[in-house]
Amino acid sequence: MTFPRMAAAAAVLLTTTAMASSAHAPTAHAAPVVHTYTCDRTFAGVKHKGWGWLNCAASRGAPHAGEIRGTFLIVSRRGSDPRLECGERPPDRFPSGHAELPARVVGFFCVPR
Repeated sequence: MTFPRMAAAAAVLLTTTAMASSAHAPTAHAAPVVHTYTCDRTFAGVKHKGWGWLNCAASRGAPHAGEIRGTFLIVSRRGSDPRLECGERPPDRFPSGHAELPARVVGFFCVPR
């Protein structure tokens, strides 16, 4: 076998091995979308309630009115106000919040972040 043929055979072998390895590689999972509500002010209340009020805006895909399901953030345009992460509380499965934009957004199980 001449050198060019040996090089070509080695290249085919390496390409085949790389393709086989990548076929069995784990696929990356996309991170879940976390909606964000940005308001002029935020407030962390008792019993894990959180509020954002005045001129609230929602990230793309977030509900503008009604129930909010899943994890979401309430952030303030003021740096001194708390940033809140709100979510559903298993096993209850109540909504994690309620939106009435642009007036306010309420989270029912929130923790400051």
